[in-house]
Amino acid sequence: MTGNAQELDDCPVGEWQINPQDFAGQYQDVTGADDARVWGVADFVIEPSGEAAFYLNEFTIRTKTGDQPATEIVMNGQSDLTTVFGGNVFNSNVSNVDITATVSFPNIPDMPAMTIDVTPEFIEMSGGLFFFGAAGNYVCNAHELILLPADNRTAPTSWARWVE
Repeated sequence: MTGNAQELDDCPVGEWQINPQDFAGQYQDVTGADDARVWGVADFVIEPSGEAAFYLNEFTIRTKTGDQPATEIVMNGQSDLTTVFGGNVFNSNVSNVDITATVSFPNIPDMPAMTIDVTPEFIEMSGGLFFFGAAGNYVCNAHELILLPADNRTAPTSWARWVE
């Protein structure tokens, strides 16, 4: 990482929405899936204090890998974290995770969906992508926040400023 984290930056403060196409590509890179489709709500809210939350509402990832059946993951809930943004460097640490994931196989008739309580341990085991100890560089302007984590498995990278 480069930059001086002592200079706090207020540009990232506010509400951000995930870029679904970017996240789908990042998800494919991290998991090795041949195809990924993403829809639903994933918001990242950053307070001036550094407290932040990652909110999921019917956030859906549908993937396909090789000859395996398609998998659909629907997530709801939030993770709370502390963040520091400054000198183009960011660091975040999860303090609480309350996310439920429902996993189904839409092309397999009569296959029941599985519900999983997402924990920090589950996030770490599954490769991250939900701010589990994410750190790296970032670029921010009035409309876009780009996170460049040192480990691309730890955080969604492309966010747009939420506007009513």
